[in-house]
Amino acid sequence: MVLQFRGMRVRTYTVEVPDWLTVTEACSYLKVSRRTLYRWCDEGKLPYYEMEGGGRRRFDKTDLDGLLKLAKPQGRAHAKGTTRTR
Repeated sequence: MVLQFRGMRVRTYTVEVPDWLTVTEACSYLKVSRRTLYRWCDEGKLPYYEMEGGGRRRFDKTDLDGLLKLAKPQGRAHAKGTTRTR
């Protein structure tokens, strides 16, 4: 896209920036505890990025979405008050 700025033509570029989440936000998004999140990181199941000068971790939302796609359901959900019969 080309814009006019103070009589000059200026070209603009669109850069795709990942959605970065903190540990707390990632836990909330995945609905898991901090302990589980850190365990997945230690096991190499979930990539993370450390911030310079503080060691704080950040997670790319697309990595979290990828992890959710790999997850398998643990069973069927039943409506409240119903029982499962065979």
